[in-house]
Amino acid sequence: GVVEFNMNSKSVNPMEVKEGDEYCYQSTGEHGLKKRMRVVVVKIHRDDYPNLYFTIREITTTAGASQQQERQTVASRLQRISMSRENEFNSNSKKTATQDPHLHRIESRIMQTIQ
Repeated sequence: GVVEFNMNSKSVNPMEVKEGDEYCYQSTGEHGLKKRMRVVVVKIHRDDYPNLYFTIREITTTAGASQQQERQTVASRLQRISMSRENEFNSNSKKTATQDPHLHRIESRIMQTIQ
């Protein structure tokens, strides 16, 4: 096969996929209709290493979701889920001063001085 380098920042490195990770999966349904769905990686298959493939399951909010069928796919069909507001919020809240080890040391020194 021809190796295509996808410069799209959302392309997924198969080595970085972990079980339980959520991705956006593009399926080609009936009549060539493309459908994007949110999926969770159920299992990583390494029997054809280094060509990893994955068992994924669609994440749905509808009733009867437990009957979702699992399917197998490769990393090139998966896309990272674009940063949602929620993720933005989380990554911003992690950037507090205390999370920075250098600032943390200074902070604790100040606290000791106060006491």
